[in-house]
Amino acid sequence: MGWFKTEVDPAEWEHLNREIARLVEERQLEGALQQGTDLVLYSRKYYGRQHPRMATSLNNLGLIYLLREDHEKAESCFLNALEISEKANGKNSSETALINRNLALLYSAKYRKIQEMQ
Repeated sequence: MGWFKTEVDPAEWEHLNREIARLVEERQLEGALQQGTDLVLYSRKYYGRQHPRMATSLNNLGLIYLLREDHEKAESCFLNALEISEKANGKNSSETALINRNLALLYSAKYRKIQEMQ
């Protein structure tokens, strides 16, 4: 990924983000998980922990975990993304609403899993 860079390249972030979407669409979840983790690290390094792109990166990683049915990791990602997005974008922004929607999907999946176990 070129960790030797010393400044942020918005095009690089966009490329990585699109690559994750492609891998998820193709259900290549192992590759998506690696790319998603890399994007979170990239965002943290070049944008900081409270930047909207960090929230997006965490939200995307949460979606990957949700698809892998790793609900605990998905929830952690979504909750962190939500906290960042509410501060950076506001509680009523479309970005924050998307993260809330993904949290609802997660909780619905967790509920279904509990129901299946009973």
